[in-house]
Amino acid sequence: MTPANALTGQRQNLLPFRSGTRQDIQPINPIVYGAGQTISQIIPPVGFLSGIYLTFEAVVHTTGAGGVLNPYMPWNLLERIIVNSNLNSFIWQTSGYGAYLEQMLLNPGGYRPDLGGIGSTTPDPFVYAVPLAAGNNNWVFSLYLPISANDGLNFMAGLIDLQSPQTQVTLQVTFGNPTDAATLVDTIVGNLFISYEYYELPDPTKFAYPVLSLVRTIEQFNPVLSQNADVINTLQKQGTLLHLLHWLQLNGVPSDGWSNATIRFNTSTKPYIIDRRTMRQRNLQMQGIQFPVGAFVHQWFNANGTVSEGDNRDMIDSENISTLDTMLTVTGALGANNNNFFTVRRLIQAFS
Repeated sequence: MTPANALTGQRQNLLPFRSGTRQDIQPINPIVYGAGQTISQIIPPVGFLSGIYLTFEAVVHTTGAGGVLNPYMPWNLLERIIVNSNLNSFIWQTSGYGAYLEQMLLNPGGYRPDLGGIGSTTPDPFVYAVPLAAGNNNWVFSLYLPISANDGLNFMAGLIDLQSPQTQVTLQVTFGNPTDAATLVDTIVGNLFISYEYYELPDPTKFAYPVLSLVRTIEQFNPVLSQNADVINTLQKQGTLLHLLHWLQLNGVPSDGWSNATIRFNTSTKPYIIDRRTMRQRNLQMQGIQFPVGAFVHQWFNANGTVSEGDNRDMIDSENISTLDTMLTVTGALGANNNNFFTVRRLIQAFS
């Protein structure tokens, strides 16, 4: 079964899955915030899992006015987000900040939960509010974890049959500490609210179920060891890449201190050598929204002109390449042991 079939395949002599299903969204019991704790929640065994909505609401107390937000906050109060299944290894494994950057690849009109939508410059207070006044502050921030390829034409790719007796999917969250959030923050009391999106199971004798595939979103990082040199991340030979999301950290904060982003096949072929100015232009053109400082994306899942939708025209089959490297030429000044090149790879794996 090829990746293209994973996006479009149907069994013969049965009606299309799309015509026999419909979308549902249901809440799950919230997770209570615990500083530094790792807490798991099983996703109910109903339907084909498509996505997970997360909203963190808390009362955040500061000891005075003038607190300064950590550059990766509030997102990294969800220090690590994992969606795991016994079908394979991790389906989703990112930091909260990595999940935040992935939001910008969800919507062809451009989406950042911390900004206003079309026609507005103010974030929706039910989606994002992070004040830092003295005393108690009501914080809220929201994330969506896409489990299938998208919620559009390719919605079947990566759906997980939660009703299969062999399948159990778990959401696992590791919380950050109050002192990680901002200066002067001393206590946080809150909850992580969860809803899951799924598609109903039609009669399998009449409708073709999606081919078995997983869409995986995995984060890793490589240390930056020297200035004016390439930092190289050699990727695992694992599935077909939909996109590579990156951000650079220098001296502990996000940085645009780089000159070229390169994709290399087999140690010599370089189909992409993109300078910073072209990358920023390309990302704004394709995503319709400005990425935060230090962040950019190699996007190959947009062959029909829509973000994170289309066919496999430009996708990279990592399993047919001997070595696959993503490289960044770092030009900015380094700090002491706090310089890193982060990569979130989103890929699809199909199974026979």
